[in-house]
Amino acid sequence: MRARQVERLASLAVKAGLSGLVCSPLEVVALRQMLPSRMKLVTPGIRAPGDPAEDQKRTLSPSEALTAGADWLVMAGRSMPHRPGCRGESGAGVPGVRGAVRR
Repeated sequence: MRARQVERLASLAVKAGLSGLVCSPLEVVALRQMLPSRMKLVTPGIRAPGDPAEDQKRTLSPSEALTAGADWLVMAGRSMPHRPGCRGESGAGVPGVRGAVRR
């Protein structure tokens, strides 16, 4: 999606009173610069380091997405199954998440 369209839709969401948005992890930095700090950002397209992108084109690692300013990460199970040490919902056992998880 083009940057202007993303910004326009984000502005409409703020005016409508929404408290969060789903966005590409590659849009997080720009959205953080223009949105009120209360706005939560949910980012699908999160891949553990070394995982193939498969059908996703705009991806970041968990650490990169959190550093960019994402509040919630969606890993859709692709990076989670059969990972040694994966501990459920926190994702702390997924490479790239441990140490980046904010409380």
